[in-house]
Amino acid sequence: MQSDLRSQMRKSLKVGTYRPYLIVGGCCRNEVELLATATYDWERLGVLAPVSDPALANLMICAGYLSESALKEAERAYCLLAGEKWVIAVGACAISGSPYALKTNTAQRLDEKISVDAFVPGCPPRPEVILEAIYALSEKVRPKVNQRKILQQALKESVGELP
Repeated sequence: MQSDLRSQMRKSLKVGTYRPYLIVGGCCRNEVELLATATYDWERLGVLAPVSDPALANLMICAGYLSESALKEAERAYCLLAGEKWVIAVGACAISGSPYALKTNTAQRLDEKISVDAFVPGCPPRPEVILEAIYALSEKVRPKVNQRKILQQALKESVGELP
């Protein structure tokens, strides 16, 4: 029973593991690259090193200015993402196409082409805000386990019924 308790606690504390595929351009590139540094340490949220093949990824981060070719790449990559797919749109350009929305070679909005799970506004947004979006995703995928109930059950099994 003790190992069962441990596995339940591990499940309740486990953060989702993400293998990101990046489509990053323009002014948001630096903010996304900073996430892997010691200052922000996105590994603590379960984010592994970015992969170059979308078939190996389950998280796609689209940031900055998205040209028509970048949008086509995002659509192609989205179809190849492995398992449960997560997409984060980072920056005003990825979210709304602004300030270039009226140009002919610019995508209007990422969410018009693919499903987006989190939007991070800003021009460019702070790295902390991008981390908050990743954390919000981890809350979506975190197993729903009642830790109090598990601990009460463990106490009852180890000490017995309390008076």
